Order: sequence, then C-alpha cells, then structure tokens
Amino acid sequence: MSDFIPAKREVISRVRYKGVFDFEGLYKMMREWFKDREYEFWEKRFKHKVKAGGSEVEINWDAWRDVTEFLRNWTYVYFHLWDYKEVEVVKDGQKKKMIYARMLIEFAYQMEFDYENKWQDTAFKRKLRDIYIKYALKKDVETIYGDKLWYNTNKLQQAVKLYLGMESYSDVYDDMW
Repeated sequence: MSDFIPAKREVISRVRYKGVFDFEGLYKMMREWFKDREYEFWEKRFKHKVKAGGSEVEINWDAWRDVTEFLRNWTYVYFHLWDYKEVEVVKDGQKKKMIYARMLIEFAYQMEFDYENKWQDTAFKRKLRDIYIKYALKKDVETIYGDKLWYNTNKLQQAVKLYLGMESYSDVYDDMW
C-alpha cells in the first residue's frame, strides 16, 4: 500500500462566500486550472438536495498529478452550498442567470509515494521504500515537493477568491520584502 504525507488529509484553507455569483463559470474556471496544470480529475460526488428555502449542493473533487515515477500529488476540493437558488441578474445591460447561495469551499492536499505499489510485494522492498522516503527523500519532501504542492493549492484558492471578487484576495508573498 502506498504512503501518504500528511498521513491524514488536512484542510489547509477555506473560502466562505454568501451572495450572487456565476457558479457555472466558477466551476469551469477551476476545472481549467487543473487541466492547465496537467492534473487528472475525478468528481467523486455531486449531491443535490431540493429543499423549500433553496437547494443544498455538495461536490467532492479529487485531482492528482504524477510528479515522478514514485511520487503523486493529490489536491482535494470540497464544495458545500446552502440556499442555492437561480436568480436573474442584469449585468452589463444583459439578463444573465446566476446563483444566490451560501458557499463553503475547502482545499486540501496530500503526497502519495509508491502509487503503483512497485515496492509492496515483499517485506524487504517495503523496508527499502520506507528508508528511501524517511531518509533520502525527507529533505526534498519538506522543502521542494511539499512546498510546491502547498503553494499550488493556495494559488487555486486565490484564483477562486479573485473570481468571486472577494476583497481578501492576496498573494502568499504580499507581506514579504
């Protein structure tokens, strides 16, 4: 079985939004973000509950990208929308259908080692794999691969904030130098 770092998927950031927005456009923008970075993509769940005050929608995305023959990066996105209603808005002189909702988007990531289970079949190979991860790759995982994955996940979150027109949009390096 392959190893994951962090062992448990942890949410690194959240976006909370309430108001009118173009959900279809947001959805497409995020899918393009993954496509541009050559991620494989799987929409694990799309749940839509119709309620009297407005629908409730839950969506789970799992996206992965092979970095090396041994390392795979995973990015997870969870959407939860409440009071989901279609509204008609006049924007730039044209009527457009948009969505009014309360929305939560959570972003998480993980690194998977030995994703093809090439080092799994014997105890000796498993021990070599563990030594390789703990000692030979440790510095690269902490400084190169882990940081890059964290920053890329953060860039996705910032792209969402920018698309929604949130005032809290900022870059990770805003307060540096």
